[in-house]
Amino acid sequence: MRVTQEGILQRALAGATQRWSEIARLEEAVASGKRVRSPGDDPSAYRAALATKRALALAEGAKHALALAEARLAASESALHELGNLLTRARALAVRMTNAAVTAAERQAAAAEAQHLLSEALAAANRRWQGEALFAGTNTSATPYALQAGGIVYTGDQGQRTIAIAPGRSVAAGIPGGTAELLNALAALKGLADALAAGKANLGAEIGALTAAHEGVVRRTAEAGAALASVRREQAVWDEMRTALVSEQARRTGADLPATIARLNEARNALQALYLAITRMQSLSLVNWLR
Repeated sequence: MRVTQEGILQRALAGATQRWSEIARLEEAVASGKRVRSPGDDPSAYRAALATKRALALAEGAKHALALAEARLAASESALHELGNLLTRARALAVRMTNAAVTAAERQAAAAEAQHLLSEALAAANRRWQGEALFAGTNTSATPYALQAGGIVYTGDQGQRTIAIAPGRSVAAGIPGGTAELLNALAALKGLADALAAGKANLGAEIGALTAAHEGVVRRTAEAGAALASVRREQAVWDEMRTALVSEQARRTGADLPATIARLNEARNALQALYLAITRMQSLSLVNWLR
């Protein structure tokens, strides 16, 4: 089969076009750092990359949800700790008022202080986070604890606020609503405030109620702290998973930059050689035509 000079020239031009396409692809890989950007680059790797991308989105969603749970639990733990401190102050006040040398003015001031401690405790029990009541169970729009003529009333529910972090997986984001410990704490503080307002000197029952209430609040604070620690451990698991997925994605789709740059230089050199050959063939064609 006879191969004409024109045919050789056309094949050389086609080769130059292919080299241009290869150079463009390699330059894009160097600029982006990615070897696989479309199904045509590597169908198998592209499908795996899509699956990894979905897994990464799940991990990011879990991390966001866990951050919300962590912040909510931290706020709950802080409010419970504050309530515990108020009970400690109230008990110290009650013990001080059992001293027979306490004056009437001091008792009056103590009654006002006890009422103030009760108000602060109600504020802690009704603490909100991002608009949600922390201690109302799942009825987070409620103001759960109120002081009425008959005593302390609770208007939340008995549920426990949870946050979904993945399909079929949720974590606790608070303690159960309507716990006896919070009601007992508020009732003990109200009992002290009422006793001091009435001028009662024997406060043994009130001190006992405050001591028991403090122990209960400490238990609930520890419960919130344990839930917070559990969420942080879960965060560490998802962080490790995300890191592994990012590494896997880079392995599947990332460009080996030194090798890619070497291939890019080879392609550029080959294109340069093709242009030189094409130029020579075009010169020979012109000489032959002039003859």
